[in-house]
Amino acid sequence: MDAMASAVTWHRNAQKIVANFPAGTGRGDVEGSRAKPEIWSKRAEFEAAAAKLAATAEKLITAIKTNDINVFRTEFKEFGQACGGCHKGPRKEGGKFRFPKQ
Repeated sequence: MDAMASAVTWHRNAQKIVANFPAGTGRGDVEGSRAKPEIWSKRAEFEAAAAKLAATAEKLITAIKTNDINVFRTEFKEFGQACGGCHKGPRKEGGKFRFPKQ
């Protein structure tokens, strides 16, 4: 998959994050869920983090269109930090809104 297709997919998925965690979908309600209670108890913070992820994905799409690798690198780093804000990086070892894998 090329960079643009990936960025578009990330942007679409980021826009769906909040809707994917309605009330009643916590760890005790959904088998195998690693979602922390903070998703619901700190809802405004969770929604802000999801909005930031969507915004950085949109910036990444714009950066790709410039065809400037340095602009891309800068925006990709920002996107990674926004993603890591909840997950603590690509290995998904836990984070602000996610329990570590057991």
